[in-house]
Amino acid sequence: MEAIMSFLQNKRARNIVIAVLLFFCLAGIIIHAVLNAPVPPPPGALRAVICKKCQKLQVSRIVDPQNPKVKCSYCGGDVGMAWKCGHCGYVYYVVPRKIDAERLSTMQRFVKVEAMRSCPNCGESRDVRPMSVDEVPGFKRHTEER
Repeated sequence: MEAIMSFLQNKRARNIVIAVLLFFCLAGIIIHAVLNAPVPPPPGALRAVICKKCQKLQVSRIVDPQNPKVKCSYCGGDVGMAWKCGHCGYVYYVVPRKIDAERLSTMQRFVKVEAMRSCPNCGESRDVRPMSVDEVPGFKRHTEER
């Protein structure tokens, strides 16, 4: 008991111990914050794409839909966004193209967009949609990407 009382009365020793304890606490907090810092997600979004050459479906991270710059992981060919026809179930690719909006009327632009995305198998244009990544066979979404 006397040793504790003499330690508490010695201001210099007491202040050194407090400074060392504060240093270790702050160092632990900083190390924890650095190790557990949130990692920003990679740019772009996961999209279902289909190869123009081998027609295989895959999931790729697309930054610019107008110019995917992604190659097929199977054959190295160019890929396009995968679309699925709700009428016949056909899966095909659509490469978005720029439409010269200044030269065309609204109805002409609408007709061009409808022609671009219509199903090549049955011609349906109203019941088509971009394919979800969850529909790609063999793809399992990681929980942190949801």
